[in-house]
Amino acid sequence: MVSSAVRDIDYDACTRMLWVTFVPTGQRYVFEQVPIEVYDAFIHAQSRGRFFTQCIRAHYVGAPVDPDLWCAPAGMP
Repeated sequence: MVSSAVRDIDYDACTRMLWVTFVPTGQRYVFEQVPIEVYDAFIHAQSRGRFFTQCIRAHYVGAPVDPDLWCAPAGMP
């Protein structure tokens, strides 16, 4: 689903960490202790921007991610 506010969503079920990349800046944030049910609702939300604002931003600890620390996908330099 295309969003004017959220570019990308990633989730690690083992650590319960949610990564959100925003439009248009490309800034990425990580949020801790996010249940898989919240992630599932987020990716299926009619408005991901509204869902983020109402259900994630004020409810979970989040921090910006330093782009220099992002890992490349396996097999990439």
